[in-house]
Amino acid sequence: MSKWQVRVHERLISPEEAAAKLRNAGHIALASGCSEPVTVLKAIVREASHFSGLRFYNMALGSACPYVANDLAENFRLVTILPDPSLREAINRGIVEYLPVSLSAFPGYLRRLPTLDAALIQVSPPDRHGYCSLGLSVDYTRSAALAADLVIAEINAETPRTLGESFLHVSQINYFVQAGQGCREFPEAPVSEVERRVADHVAGLVPNGSTVQFGIGSIARAIADKLQEKEELGIHTGIFTDAVMDLVESGAVSNRHKGIDTYKCVVTQVLGSTKLYQYVSDNPGVEMRPCDYTHNYSVLTQLENFVAINSAVEVDLTGQVNAEYVNGKQISGTGGQLDFMHAASQSSKAKSVIALTSTAAAGKISRIVLNMSTGAVVSTPRVDVDYVVTEFGIASLRDKTIRERTAELIAVAHPAFRKQLSSLALGG
Repeated sequence: MSKWQVRVHERLISPEEAAAKLRNAGHIALASGCSEPVTVLKAIVREASHFSGLRFYNMALGSACPYVANDLAENFRLVTILPDPSLREAINRGIVEYLPVSLSAFPGYLRRLPTLDAALIQVSPPDRHGYCSLGLSVDYTRSAALAADLVIAEINAETPRTLGESFLHVSQINYFVQAGQGCREFPEAPVSEVERRVADHVAGLVPNGSTVQFGIGSIARAIADKLQEKEELGIHTGIFTDAVMDLVESGAVSNRHKGIDTYKCVVTQVLGSTKLYQYVSDNPGVEMRPCDYTHNYSVLTQLENFVAINSAVEVDLTGQVNAEYVNGKQISGTGGQLDFMHAASQSSKAKSVIALTSTAAAGKISRIVLNMSTGAVVSTPRVDVDYVVTEFGIASLRDKTIRERTAELIAVAHPAFRKQLSSLALGG
């Protein structure tokens, strides 16, 4: 038995023992999304009476978050930079706290905490050299593991062995727990015909050879499907989804013209189906990098013909973007949108794109608005938005005055709202 195999054997503990080692912790970073170490977290919840005011930190999108409940509010508090839709009510009740930090800055935030007592992560079984892959979640997870006083890793046999900057040696992990289940899946939302019309217009902004970043959700799926008609695309994005996998598999992606990281899809997290997880495992064409690389301004501005494509709740007539608030309530977070949009807007060969349907609530509410909704925030400032796309066309905002932007945006609003918007904004 090798030295590292002995270490794993000697440091293998039960979920309950792992929970006991954390009773004095105050700040714990959690692997995010579908890499959340649920086995240990369920044990912590079972031992909730031993904890008081413990703060977890994560990017909650796709996470199970078993520690979020009304009756556990005194025991646990979640601080997240990207809430999952299932957490909206918990945010409104104050059980979950939203941290307005862009993804690129989150590793630095964790390092600046007075103490990071522990990192709970999920890893693949160690390879013959003693290295575990972080699998679906590199983002801030690797940075947290390197900074934390204590690292506890769930070994999950179904965690894919993703490549790139994705590895920790067993010597960098204090304790190991066998995972009690496979990897959590993140289902895709169905795509509407209106969203496909949005995608048709977005595709017109993506020349062959572009390097593309996607958000997630049904519009992103529609756009990825439409881009299968393109050639020689590159991928540099935050989250690698089933939609991106299908785009790569269509033959539209070569990653040949990216300028940096050629022949690689560069991503920081994987979120989707078991099929996707099997696809990225040991795939040299998918390179996992920490989010302070994938979302780093100096990296993004080196990409050739970069097109950043994101979505929003609403856009006002100056081009300000709200991607986080509905009816004055936090529903999402800034995530990586601002990182990508800002970098793309700063290059003459790059494009920053906001893609959204023109209405919400079955056509009753315009997403192109005179002013932001009450209580809403600006997720992306107007100076970083080049194009706004709806099913009615493309509003080109770069180098336009406010009056010119207003006219462009009214032209892509739903016809039912154009007259009202024009009257209020342009005086007729």
